[in-house]
Amino acid sequence: MKKSKFSESQHRAIVAEQAKGERNVAQICEHDQISAAIFYKWKTQQAKE
Repeated sequence: MKKSKFSESQHRAIVAEQAKGERNVAQICEHDQISAAIFYKWKTQQAKE
């Protein structure tokens, strides 16, 4: 499995931006150069914790 260029704390910060309503998912994905699938994967992983 390829190592992520983002740390776990960065995953949390990126997902938190959307939760706060600062930016929508499309804006976050474009800015951070990630796919929507990755964003939602991180969001799901955080919800399980």
